[in-house]
Amino acid sequence: MRPSSGSVTRSPFPFPAYILAGGQSSRFGEQDKALAEIDSSPLISRLADQLSRQTNRVTVIADRVDKYAALGLRTLADLHPGCGPLAGLECALADATTTQAVADDCPWILLASCDLTVLKSNWISTLWDSSSNSGARIVTFRDDDGQRHPMPGLYHRAISPAVTELVQSNRRSLHRLIEEFPHLDIACPADWPEVAQINTQADLDRFKASQSNNINNEMQNKGGE
Repeated sequence: MRPSSGSVTRSPFPFPAYILAGGQSSRFGEQDKALAEIDSSPLISRLADQLSRQTNRVTVIADRVDKYAALGLRTLADLHPGCGPLAGLECALADATTTQAVADDCPWILLASCDLTVLKSNWISTLWDSSSNSGARIVTFRDDDGQRHPMPGLYHRAISPAVTELVQSNRRSLHRLIEEFPHLDIACPADWPEVAQINTQADLDRFKASQSNNINNEMQNKGGE
């Protein structure tokens, strides 16, 4: 299934998703890591496909508007190329407000990075349920080691002016932004993968190996039934 190019669809969750893909992939090598293939499908296509079934629209934020045209993905050019994920968030919030992709009673967006190996519906549900009546403006995951994962995360449109101010003042830390607003860090789901993101070729190899091991284990379990 190929995500539609910018159309708003009915979905389990009433907000749009934005995939950040404006980085240089310097740790991955010469190839754009978003195009690294798993099961013969580019990483960014896998993620967009998952999100297209869960959110009302999927948009990629990249350094060029035509960067993923061949994949049929709605893509916006980053307002400040090379300035990190905070600048990508600024672009996403501006688009969500301008296009009214979010229902008036649901002023949230989902932010994801192009290197996520998987993004399950129950994870989004956990973020969404946690945001309800919490007063938070940002909801993210935190793992057992205390590390926060800003993506995937829910971000409220009310933070847009502050995001722009931080970008323009060259204070471009996404973690700094999170600390400046009421936020929730919730425990990573029990099925959070060992390799959640692909930053290097070694990460990709590890993820593929873990997939093979899972398949082998499933086959052995079925054989023992």
